[in-house]
Amino acid sequence: MNKVQILTTCQACNGHAYIPVGKEVSPTGAKYIRHRPCFVCEGSGMQTRWMILADLARMLHAVNAKEQQE
Repeated sequence: MNKVQILTTCQACNGHAYIPVGKEVSPTGAKYIRHRPCFVCEGSGMQTRWMILADLARMLHAVNAKEQQE
């Protein structure tokens, strides 16, 4: 079974790459929300996934058909 690796939007952070972890106050007294890199995608916003080549071909065909309808 042939597989290919693809990149998809990280489901944990929804592609935002950073996750809010709490409220903080800066040395000047301004309030802000502290963020940290997503623990799943490590701050890239993308996630790798392996897909069967036949499934990839079907997905590309469906996308192509949808674009031709528009």
